[in-house]
Amino acid sequence: DPSWADGSAPARSTPAPPPGPAASPASGAADASAPPTPPTLEPAAAAAPSGAAADPRPLVLVALSSTFQDQVDALRRIVAALATLPVRAVVTLGRNVHPDEVSGAENVEVVASAPHGPILERAALAITHCGHGTTLKALAAGVPLVCMPMGRDQNDNAARVEHLGAGVKVAPSASSATIARAARRVLDEARYRTAATRFAATLATEARATDVVAEIEAVSDPMPVMA
Repeated sequence: DPSWADGSAPARSTPAPPPGPAASPASGAADASAPPTPPTLEPAAAAAPSGAAADPRPLVLVALSSTFQDQVDALRRIVAALATLPVRAVVTLGRNVHPDEVSGAENVEVVASAPHGPILERAALAITHCGHGTTLKALAAGVPLVCMPMGRDQNDNAARVEHLGAGVKVAPSASSATIARAARRVLDEARYRTAATRFAATLATEARATDVVAEIEAVSDPMPVMA
């Protein structure tokens, strides 16, 4: 079924503390040993990160899981791969990766988080663990994928992407050279973008044809009383 569902994280019962250096319990002063917090791109900045308006290189979004899947080494290898390619990239770390664990490169911007929608509107490629949410968002934007499934339902999702012809799969342990070859292949061969764009049109057609109100009413209507 092409209409994959995308879930959202439950709301926190208490607000998260503001970003910044930790305070010393004794003095209340900032703790110099606390790791720096990478920037969070606001929607407007995400649409054109780091001077992208004047940069003709293809834009790549890197988004692995927002939950812990031991992904730090994979993120480092992805950055190393992209650093060798004529692209510019935005890597979103998520809340389970410490900001000092993954360094960027001249053409790779590493941020704590960013709204993926504005980036995908301009992106030529997404590199992802192939979770439901990120995969569906990328395909809905017509963006082809390099999939690095790490478990759960991600292998199934990656298989669907490959079946659609909208991307390729590499192992989560793939070397930076292998990741670079996969990224270059998807960027250089127009058939991947064509397949992703075709599937995006399918999703858009299904969305227009869905009567959301009727579906909600069908679920909420009480069961008929049997005579």
